[in-house]
Amino acid sequence: AAARADISRASARRLLQTLETLGYVRAEGRAFVLTPRVLELGTAYLSASSLAEIVQPHLERLSRELDESVSAAVLDGDDIVYIARDATRRIISVGITIGTRLPADRTSMGHILRGEEQEWALADQELEPGLRAIAAPVHGRDGRIVAAINVSTSVHRVEMDELTTRHLPALLAAAEAIDADLAAARH
Repeated sequence: AAARADISRASARRLLQTLETLGYVRAEGRAFVLTPRVLELGTAYLSASSLAEIVQPHLERLSRELDESVSAAVLDGDDIVYIARDATRRIISVGITIGTRLPADRTSMGHILRGEEQEWALADQELEPGLRAIAAPVHGRDGRIVAAINVSTSVHRVEMDELTTRHLPALLAAAEAIDADLAAARH
């Protein structure tokens, strides 16, 4: 913990003991493990954020329209963190849930959130072989990118031309609708 947080071992130990007192971790020998109580922190964040609440119905509509899994994420350091998702029900599915962290540099949403691409971004098998995803930005009232949404699919199910001719326009329309709802919610 000390090395990961780039703090002294003594400081890390004091912080972990405080977290233990609060019930967020428990000691197991010389190690500490998270307790279910840490879920309260994520729930509190999502409850306080109207972003996930506004995004979710748009993701559900987009998922039904394309019959693909769709997600929304925000940037946290070098990772994206999923804040909303609507997954298709397939025999084999990717185990992504709210709170899942993935490396931003290997995901379509990460490309958007890191400012690498502004209108839309593609990650073609960058994260995992066979996984293809396309993302679009979600803008705050001030025009800054506050989140990204994506459509993820299999390279075996959706050809690249269908991704850009069918999925991309639907994705961009959903992002635009979310932008409008975010602007209206802040008035």
